Amino acid sequence: MKKIPYILLMLPLLSPGSAASAADCWELTDKNGQTILANDIWNLKSRLGGGGILIGELDGKDASIAVADINTIVLAPVKSGVLSLVSGGTMQGDIAFIDGTSGKFVSDANLMFLKDAQKDSIPLADLRSIGRCSTKAASTLAASEQATADTGTPGSPAIASDVDSVYLDNGDILTGAITIDDIQWQSPYAALSFKRDQVRAITLHREGMDDGLIELRSGDRISGTLGNSSIEMTLKFGQRVPLAVDKIRAIHLMGPGGQQP
Repeated sequence: MKKIPYILLMLPLLSPGSAASAADCWELTDKNGQTILANDIWNLKSRLGGGGILIGELDGKDASIAVADINTIVLAPVKSGVLSLVSGGTMQGDIAFIDGTSGKFVSDANLMFLKDAQKDSIPLADLRSIGRCSTKAASTLAASEQATADTGTPGSPAIASDVDSVYLDNGDILTGAITIDDIQWQSPYAALSFKRDQVRAITLHREGMDDGLIELRSGDRISGTLGNSSIEMTLKFGQRVPLAVDKIRAIHLMGPGGQQP
């Protein structure tokens, strides 16, 4: 692969078809099979309108491709190649556009992406596929975005201020009072234990990650897994129910004395 010069900033965008006007949602699958949901992807931003661009070679020719025109890219690493922009490695793949056309795409640039209003990046060589979200994935991303707007904490569900809240994997939300004295948390470096008044929220399953996150009222945030196998909750209408932890996506605990978390 030839070195891609910065003159690509001035190249006209290749636009194989009309871009869809729907809100962007992208599923990025890495070489370990983990999936990241992202609002936007790009290598560069166009000077004309701010749209995202992927840079590389399309069918053997230097190209800057409008992200809005892309449907999917299925990637494979190139074992030998010239590293030009970054040291992440070179990848090649089959790119399909929303108008039904396709081609061979090669690049060695990092992919920038936006998730929960935060920018991040990953070498394209570490990805195995890029594609537009399924309806379910798009709904998950939209809920995560709304949670970020409501709470200021990326990926956290919205918090009820005067009750405990449990968010189940099937989308159900239960509110009431959780009975739990000691919260057992296995972090990457130690087994920890917290009183419920020390804990603000627990996210058991984070999108694209193998572990969860516990958020303390002190402001500390610690990755890991919940050691408790079940919790008991008294619902607002009085019924007491046991809840298996493996069915729970997130827990939010009201503060001491019923104060807002």
